[in-house]
Amino acid sequence: MVVLGVMLLVVGFVLMVPSGSVPGSVAIRNVRIGSSHVMETPGHRAEFTRRKKWTKVLLGVVLFGLGLLLIAFGS
Repeated sequence: MVVLGVMLLVVGFVLMVPSGSVPGSVAIRNVRIGSSHVMETPGHRAEFTRRKKWTKVLLGVVLFGLGLLLIAFGS
């Protein structure tokens, strides 16, 4: 139970952390190909809407809370 709780804590925390706040998540996404063409990598094209961001954070909070609950019951 405790191990599952810890895993839920980690997943919940990862979902709550805003994108761009950890190193590597803001890496350069524009790759120059040749002298005149710039290609964007797939991660740069899709931006989350405000609703999707809040849904992701809410899901992270729920998983975090569930993880704490499982740890409390398991110990």
